[in-house]
Amino acid sequence: MFEYLLPVLLSRNYAGTFLSDSCFTAVDAQISYARRKHIPWGVSESGYYAFDANRNYQYRAFGVPELGYKRDLPDDVVVTPYASLIGLSLQPQAVLANVECFENLNMLGRYGFFEALDYTRTRLPPDQEYAMVRSYMSHHQGMILLAACNHLTDDALVRRFHADERILSIELLLQEKIPQNPYVEYPHPEEPLGRHAGPRSVSAAPWKVPVVSAVPQVHVLTQGRTQVMITSTGSGYSQWEDMALTRWRADTTLDDWGTWIYIQDLESGELWSTACQPIGCPPENQEVYFSPHKAEFRRRDHGISLHTEITVGVDAVEIRQVTLHNESGYPRR
Repeated sequence: MFEYLLPVLLSRNYAGTFLSDSCFTAVDAQISYARRKHIPWGVSESGYYAFDANRNYQYRAFGVPELGYKRDLPDDVVVTPYASLIGLSLQPQAVLANVECFENLNMLGRYGFFEALDYTRTRLPPDQEYAMVRSYMSHHQGMILLAACNHLTDDALVRRFHADERILSIELLLQEKIPQNPYVEYPHPEEPLGRHAGPRSVSAAPWKVPVVSAVPQVHVLTQGRTQVMITSTGSGYSQWEDMALTRWRADTTLDDWGTWIYIQDLESGELWSTACQPIGCPPENQEVYFSPHKAEFRRRDHGISLHTEITVGVDAVEIRQVTLHNESGYPRR
């Protein structure tokens, strides 16, 4: 909404022009959409009810389907007060009625209206109709103040803006009329998600992960009932539904909890493990790959190359396959 209405906070809105008709059409479309949803109107970019690791509200653009061709606009329903209040100069009565709706929903806080109301079902608890985004954004509050100032002072800010000689020199561009017989092109909106006729392709390509990293690299394999968690060093745990099959302690210093497979050279007595833990290994001796369906550990020690694959079968059985290859020039035991 702000992309339509922000210019009219500072520039003149000449009736019958491209810009003017676009603004009124945007307001009408937003009001119509809100009536169908039985919610207040005003959709624009704003904060919404999702959080990052630091518990900060997330922020992005939202819109109504009638005005945008972005995919899956109907899936997100987020209403923000500033998106309607900046339309005071266009439809003041509709805006004031909408303000009453927001006040009845306890949206008015100490510093003005809170940021938004999120009606998106996928982000709400089952018994909750909406979630309030309790934050204030200075640029949104600033737009509200501009709109209110213009409404109460006969467009004082617009008059000051147009008093600048640089604006006067291009004022004629704002008066561009709509042509009588324009060529109209109707773009096709992107097909919404979930309506593809054919099956989706799924990539099973592996990705390489570091053996040593500041934050542990973790992979979870599951069939539904059996879950296996594997770290890039080979530690982890196994679980059947709600029952732990192996013990686990999230100790990133020792990292010594897991299911271990050892290799020993019976001639020399050398002992090592199929993954870096629990014996340990130089990082350059091992490569780790995660795929959607398995975890792989490749290492080379004492003339023996090891390839360990860990997965969960369709019958909910955890499978660990170890392949040894003798790269030395003599038999090994």
